[in-house]
Amino acid sequence: MFLEVDLGIARIKTTIAKYQKQVDEAIQALMSSSMNRNRLIGLDTIQWQTPSGKSKIALLQLSDGSQCLIVRIVYFYRLPQSLFNFLSFPGFTFVGFGIKDAMASLREEHGLVCKNVLEAGHSGSRSSMLYLVKNELRTMPIPPIHYMPATWCPEDDLTDDLVKLAVSNAHTAFRIRDKLIFYP
Repeated sequence: MFLEVDLGIARIKTTIAKYQKQVDEAIQALMSSSMNRNRLIGLDTIQWQTPSGKSKIALLQLSDGSQCLIVRIVYFYRLPQSLFNFLSFPGFTFVGFGIKDAMASLREEHGLVCKNVLEAGHSGSRSSMLYLVKNELRTMPIPPIHYMPATWCPEDDLTDDLVKLAVSNAHTAFRIRDKLIFYP
């Protein structure tokens, strides 16, 4: 499924993937984008609570600032090899808020490993850098957390609000690190 998600500051071409071909094509687009000069990819996950009370990853989001791939993990018996290859490719750095926890879950649940990861939230102690991050966040329409339905099951259709939340999370991580990557 392909759609455009309007985040207010950007319109993000989004692929919601339930099939290998969709994942393969979206990853090819992410890898070949000439707009991503720093070769950063925002990465985030959305989890759901299983009936037994355990949290499991339901969605994996990857964004390069102009496009986003949302992988509906529950639909895959085995994740596409292209996803394994992309995440372990040393030419890209994957950024996210709490990325180490997300990667630990992805590794434990699905065997996915990233070659290069970078925490988007770490901004050091310099006040001018903190100002830049706050200023950047102020322009981003981050949906409220209540967009995640309490009764949501990963097989359910994704609501417009949930898609916007997923895209916004990965896009925000990308934008923050893209702004800070060459900050003096």
